[in-house]
Amino acid sequence: MIVDFTVEEINADDYDALAIPGGFAEYGFYLSAYDPRFSDLIRRFHAQDKIIATICTGAFPVAKSGILNGRKATTYNMNPLRQQGLAEMGVAVVQQPIVRDGNIITSRLSKRVAWTYKNLSVPLKLKQLV
Repeated sequence: MIVDFTVEEINADDYDALAIPGGFAEYGFYLSAYDPRFSDLIRRFHAQDKIIATICTGAFPVAKSGILNGRKATTYNMNPLRQQGLAEMGVAVVQQPIVRDGNIITSRLSKRVAWTYKNLSVPLKLKQLV
């Protein structure tokens, strides 16, 4: 895999939002997602009140960062263990395809992504590439 930037190279000031896709444990998703450097990055975006959007299990690193504690969110719903795990991290799990709580948007499955972009009113102004 070729990456554009490492976590350490990302400056939240340069971005309007953070999008976090989910992944699979057997492919090392949680190892990377729970890295303290990634949690710090998530907290930096949150401190600037920037949109943080997740797809599927992408809600887990946001919960791990602490910013979902006591807030509403959703995650993968085809296995109740995922929602239970998110609740055990202090999240108020909501049984909806898409949940917005302040600047944080979580969604259940990737098939909802197209619907999200088309129908969810999210005030994002993307910076132009120079």
